Amino acid sequence: PSLKLGDILLAFVTVFPLNIFAFTCHPFMLPVYVELKQRSLPKMRKVLKLSLVITTLIYGLIAVSGFLLFLNKTCGNILTNDFQHHIDLILAAVGISLSCILSQPIFAFTFRSSFGELVYGTKQLPTVRHIIVTVVFGALSVFVGISVTSISTVFGILGSTTYPLLGFILPTVFFMKLVPANEFTTKRKLAIIQAAFVAIVCCASLVYKVYEIVAALPMDAQCAWVQKIKT
Repeated sequence: PSLKLGDILLAFVTVFPLNIFAFTCHPFMLPVYVELKQRSLPKMRKVLKLSLVITTLIYGLIAVSGFLLFLNKTCGNILTNDFQHHIDLILAAVGISLSCILSQPIFAFTFRSSFGELVYGTKQLPTVRHIIVTVVFGALSVFVGISVTSISTVFGILGSTTYPLLGFILPTVFFMKLVPANEFTTKRKLAIIQAAFVAIVCCASLVYKVYEIVAALPMDAQCAWVQKIKT
């Protein structure tokens, strides 16, 4: 069947935030730069280019492999496709679960510190507040995990909200504020165009993702050979 313009636009606003989520490495640039033995911008550019090439190859290999196996019936989370309980996929699923479990305390620590500094003016909260904030954060995380069953939806929401802010919009604002207006005029225009484009597409994607959740659309209805997972 021929593709319609509406289908192409929906596919674009779905894929675009996923790419932003996958390739947003801006918050880690300074820590990586600090770890370099001989710090210099050319060396940092080399590290960045090599990292992007490696991640692009890995993402592309996984995406193409999944698509060649299931074509347009590939699930948003390829691990939910039926691989006949192959040991490799079981290990991958266990690895993702362990990664999420072990990273949760790190996110809780960061959230608790930021919340305490913003609300109470201190990173070190008293014991009672420390416990309350941690429990509420954990409960909200569990609620989101239970409510949103599609990991592609989670990645899409993050790629439409926090990640474009961290990687594209806020850096543009900082650049406009910190750099004098008479310097780098071409880069200023390109930065504004980039930030505006990302903001518009991500807003459209967020609206569509919220509509999918509220309308309870079968987001993985086109999946084929979905394995039955007992919970």
